Amino acid sequence: FDQKTGALKWKYNIGKGKTDSGNILIKDGVFYCGGAHRWGYSAVDALTGKQLWLLNNVYSNTSPTTDGTNLIVDAGGVGFTTYARTVALDLKTGEIKYELPFGGLSGPALGNNLVFMAARMDPYFRAWDDKTGEIRWNFRMGGRGAESCTTIYGDKAFFIADDSYAYCFK
Repeated sequence: FDQKTGALKWKYNIGKGKTDSGNILIKDGVFYCGGAHRWGYSAVDALTGKQLWLLNNVYSNTSPTTDGTNLIVDAGGVGFTTYARTVALDLKTGEIKYELPFGGLSGPALGNNLVFMAARMDPYFRAWDDKTGEIRWNFRMGGRGAESCTTIYGDKAFFIADDSYAYCFK
């Protein structure tokens, strides 16, 4: 929308009428968005609405994060218990840089070159190298990850599990 007049500048269909809890990230003038229900993941010019790339094999309805090079996406928004995964996408091309075999309805967060995330599919909170996908550590919580995003505050990561506990990791 035009900030002064409220006039519509452009619109972009992210889910063919079937969006669900979609979240976006804007980095360096590019709007990154996922459409659930098998629509895909897109990069769109934030000023013009022109599609830069679309991946038809990555679906997400959670917030992504970026290290400035890769876009980290929980791609388990569809079928989160049977085909959950987390992927790192090249910001410029959409190429999948690495893929991890967990995910499902939770958003990753980034701090000190590590990605932190729990998944709805299992009870583990994980930390991994943002460039390579190498798992550095994991912690078994008392329940599966809740449908939420990891929060970073100072040198701590916070997450809520479905065992009714909030967890803090240093």
